[in-house]
Amino acid sequence: MAKTSSLDEGYRTFLRRALERRIRRNPRYTLSAFARDLELAPTRLSAVLNAKQGLSRVSAAKIARRLELSDDEASRFCDLVEAEDGRNATVRELAKSRLRAASGGALPAKRALAPDIFRLVADWSHFALLELMRQGDFRVTPPNVAKRLGLTPSEAKGVLARLVRLGLVRPDVARGHVAVEESHASPDGVPSAAIRSSHRQLLRKALRSLEEDDIAKRDFSSVMLTLRASQMESARALIREFRRQFSSRLAEARGDKGRVYNLAIQLYPIDKESP
Repeated sequence: MAKTSSLDEGYRTFLRRALERRIRRNPRYTLSAFARDLELAPTRLSAVLNAKQGLSRVSAAKIARRLELSDDEASRFCDLVEAEDGRNATVRELAKSRLRAASGGALPAKRALAPDIFRLVADWSHFALLELMRQGDFRVTPPNVAKRLGLTPSEAKGVLARLVRLGLVRPDVARGHVAVEESHASPDGVPSAAIRSSHRQLLRKALRSLEEDDIAKRDFSSVMLTLRASQMESARALIREFRRQFSSRLAEARGDKGRVYNLAIQLYPIDKESP
């Protein structure tokens, strides 16, 4: 099995060397045999090794399993893949940050990521705007964004510019701007300071909604129960599954004219009601 240090020169070099080792052990071993062992088509493997195609993290994880890498090696291999082939600048920069941290070259938590990525998670308005973009009749311009999300004109302009720089949004003649991807979630590897900042902002908005919004437009609920420390991971898994099902079952409203809500589990609107 390859050691983690052999992953230092990039994932394509790592794969080429893995192939070379197998050929040295068995001169009759071929690229097609390697592709078979990795569960890839030979043409696809050839394109990947020649940098004509990339890999997704899912494909990288499967290859890591087929190569019997350790958990640490598999994680590093997947990060190397995303650092080169990630679907946008956000994913690529986060993967590079994790690689720097793993090699001991990380910066302090708040500065370990590019400022744009930190702000993406730290400021609620970015994901609110990405959700708002799903409404087909909303023209995404700084004045419209400022009015709908309760931002200043300069804040709205900054949010849009940041999303464009991160590759999550692109200019569009008809709609002003459109989201590049259909699904958005807070990326992995973000410093806890950014996540705490976002939660604080949303909690303040929840308090404002509790005081200002009619009960027909919000839902605040809670439950008290006894848990053992060993049950926390199961609890988190159940909450994640609930969020996934909740979002999936109500996704049919996306694309229609509606409000942007945040579920905490306080469900409340975070945008301004459109006329």
